[in-house]
Amino acid sequence: MATTTPSDFVIYTDWVQSGYIEKLAQNVNGFNANSNNAINLTTAMLVGNYKETAFFAELAQASLISDRDKNSVTPVTAAEMTQLEDVVPYIPSRFGPYETTRSAFLDIGKSPEEFSQLLGGALADAVMKDMLDTAFGALIKGIQDTDAMTVGAGAAGTATLSYDSMIDGMALFGDRLDNIACFVMRAKDYYGLMKGNITAATIDSVAGATLNAGSVATLGKPVLVMDSPSLGLGNGLVADDSGVVLALTTNAITCIADDDFFLTTDTVLGKDNITIMWQGESQYGVDLKGYVYNKAIGTGASGGIIRADVMGANWTQIATSTKNTAGGLILTKLA
Repeated sequence: MATTTPSDFVIYTDWVQSGYIEKLAQNVNGFNANSNNAINLTTAMLVGNYKETAFFAELAQASLISDRDKNSVTPVTAAEMTQLEDVVPYIPSRFGPYETTRSAFLDIGKSPEEFSQLLGGALADAVMKDMLDTAFGALIKGIQDTDAMTVGAGAAGTATLSYDSMIDGMALFGDRLDNIACFVMRAKDYYGLMKGNITAATIDSVAGATLNAGSVATLGKPVLVMDSPSLGLGNGLVADDSGVVLALTTNAITCIADDDFFLTTDTVLGKDNITIMWQGESQYGVDLKGYVYNKAIGTGASGGIIRADVMGANWTQIATSTKNTAGGLILTKLA
């Protein structure tokens, strides 16, 4: 007696073209309130290659308050005021071009106009990711130029992030502990800290209350978890000691998006099929609190700036005190 099996039927595939562009696999919501205002996003019309601002250097305590002898008329020397310059580089960006035949979209029941909207949304996320990655990489280079604000400089990184290393990172700020707005770390470091938190917890203890709240104890400071590639660009004793946890101060990083975010399409004729091309361009600035960009060495041969320049060793601390800079970093292991 014959038995019907699936092979006796024609199997039709249930396939749907959603028209959806896969989202970036990285948290890009790190700006403004989400970072406790440590990382800020602003917009402006960017002109030229840099934004340059002059300001007065911190006044020395010795020149601010001095002893005064009420019975003396001896001449005194006037204190000197010095001026510093902040330089913010602008990084030009290009999107695409992407090219496809017009019929390629029509054959799947979609329109080129619909793709334009999807592409715009994807590019918005990509721009924010690029800003964050660039800013983190630049700040790490700036901090490690002197290593004054680095925990683990010249020593092996810890296997996982610990409360001891976090306390050491906060100790970099001394009596200005309140300057720290948030920690920024990779998921690996965050979950390593979570594991340590759970191990240390006991039932009906203060740590147990933290577990019940569904959060990880981070010494009273908020945490922004981001798997940014730049958080693996530290300069540890060996290659593996290159993970970075940042302790950022308020307004540590400011990314300035250009008002002129331009995306355009063009219909191309003269081919066997009509094609449509998408291309866009923009630029953005990166400003690091307490650091100045060295435009003398950070500008390419053509006179322009590329992302690698900004993420290179082209930043110098200009803040008189390290406590007035963008923050400190804690080295951890990559693997």
